[in-house]
Amino acid sequence: MFSSSTKSPDTHLFRYTWPVKVSMRQLNANESIILHISPKFATVYGHISFQWTLKMHGTADDSDEDESSDDFQIKSDYVAISLYYLDGPVSTVDVSAQIGILADKKAGNRQKEMNIFEEKRELRVSKAREYELTQTDRSISTYIKENIGRVIRLSLVMEMDASLFKTDSYLNAVSPTPFHSFLTANYRAKANSKIWKKSFKSICEDDGHHSDDKDEIVEVEYDEDIENVEENQTPSFECPEENKAEIHDTLANMYFNKVVLPHMEYVEDFADFLIDAELNDLPVLKRACERYLCGELSSKSDIMTSLLLDMLFLAMVFHLPVMKCMTLSELCDRHKELEHVDKLLQQETYK
Repeated sequence: MFSSSTKSPDTHLFRYTWPVKVSMRQLNANESIILHISPKFATVYGHISFQWTLKMHGTADDSDEDESSDDFQIKSDYVAISLYYLDGPVSTVDVSAQIGILADKKAGNRQKEMNIFEEKRELRVSKAREYELTQTDRSISTYIKENIGRVIRLSLVMEMDASLFKTDSYLNAVSPTPFHSFLTANYRAKANSKIWKKSFKSICEDDGHHSDDKDEIVEVEYDEDIENVEENQTPSFECPEENKAEIHDTLANMYFNKVVLPHMEYVEDFADFLIDAELNDLPVLKRACERYLCGELSSKSDIMTSLLLDMLFLAMVFHLPVMKCMTLSELCDRHKELEHVDKLLQQETYK
């Protein structure tokens, strides 16, 4: 079970309840452990989501052997609860996490929804890493070991900064600056760009040129120009180091919106453009494309589900984390539409 609330204008609270039957898993003839992994869950607000999972792991051996630590004594055999950050728009997140065990619902008292044991930690978590939530207090571990074979309810309360759920904080961030000049790199990228050739072709057709000669002319002219640049070693345009990233970002947005976007008609066009940006090491152009597509997601509520799936595919292939979060959030609201895949594939938009 999952719920969310706003603690203050600056933070959001999320609560996840995980009912789990504690059981032992046999590793070999002489050793068994407790190991459970929760279903994936997400902290979602607006269009931004972070995906997580919990892990319960340890032994049920009541050994008295202790290991020393700087602050306290740690039992060598205990059951730990760990948090995994699976996916999200950024690689590192600050979060306050409070883990506890809820009292039995059948208790029939006022404290039936209150934690009987709990522990809180302030964490800076990174993707695909494990963070233990029960380091100082062994009450949770003891309770789990005493309830093997029974169902217990773990409660996780996560507090996250509200700014983490604002799309602008990611989309307006400046992308990494290429090693070489943006203008020079962009000029070279045009030589192999399907989008650029497509727009050049349409311009030539409008001017009455014969279409069969187009690609040949384009290839020759681009190849000669690039060769001349390399031979003459003409210095590339370089902006001052100060504000260099911001200038490249502005140029990328102008180029995408004014030059490329008017010739974009289908999802395949965006895919071709992202391939060009990837092959030519132009992260600023990928970010410009992601900004536009995320803007469409934010401003339009009637986007077809088939198009959302295409956008999710692009986000996963080309590593567009913000667009991935936004499309997943939107698709979660349409889960009923996706329940019957066979019927869905029979529709014209999915063929």
